[in-house]
Amino acid sequence: MEQEIQATTQDVREWQNKNFYKQALDYAYDVLKPFSERFTVDKKRLLFSIELVSKAVGDLRGKRILDMGSGIGLTCLAFKKLGAEAQGIDKYIFDPADPLFHIADVNHLQDIWKREGLAIQAGDFFIADLSSYDVIMSDATIEHLRNPKEFILRMNDVVRPGGFVFIGTPNLSTMLRRIRFVFGRSPLWTLRDYYDLGESFTGHWREYTLQELKQMCEWSGLQVVGMWNKNMLAPFKWRWEKMPRFIARLLSVCVPGSRDSNFLLCKRPL
Repeated sequence: MEQEIQATTQDVREWQNKNFYKQALDYAYDVLKPFSERFTVDKKRLLFSIELVSKAVGDLRGKRILDMGSGIGLTCLAFKKLGAEAQGIDKYIFDPADPLFHIADVNHLQDIWKREGLAIQAGDFFIADLSSYDVIMSDATIEHLRNPKEFILRMNDVVRPGGFVFIGTPNLSTMLRRIRFVFGRSPLWTLRDYYDLGESFTGHWREYTLQELKQMCEWSGLQVVGMWNKNMLAPFKWRWEKMPRFIARLLSVCVPGSRDSNFLLCKRPL
């Protein structure tokens, strides 16, 4: 009976933690409107990322977290509400020449950051002056970069010994892409964007399977402590033309490594 009561208490604590994570992310989405509205489709994925990192770290209070490729700061603000010293760095939202991620009214966005006490640095994380952090986050960033080795080594360089590196990214080998390839369709980013933008293309240069992410992190000197392949994209609205996507999503539940998103948690050895 005592064990049963203890288990129930643990379940309640787990539910409370999940609720806190959701409340923190909901707050970030609300405060960062109207900029956050275009990222509603990412909310499920960001919540999962926040939960994973929070459970790995434990008590977030006072922990230094850096989000590399932070965008408008949704994850940073959520972690700040959870007690962490979170900050971000991003290059493209400040760049008027960027065709995909530039924020036109960036001054308004910066006013929100200032009110919230949120530090988002404009700069290139490959060359920026960064100190040591307890956690380095990279959510939906590595697929936009041409040099994954340099990126992972940079994360390894700025995380403290014993600290965590988290990577979330779309999965190259989804069930839908496997089906498309069988029927002679490309599984890659829209060709028109790649063709038109040339060297200024900032879309998905390369996506990765879960095992490929694991290999690259181990080659970079990190210790992989957790791997997840999950469906995180918003459910498809029921329309006949969306039937192949719906079927692929159902099949992905049965085939390992074929869901839409990959997540990796690593530690820098002491």
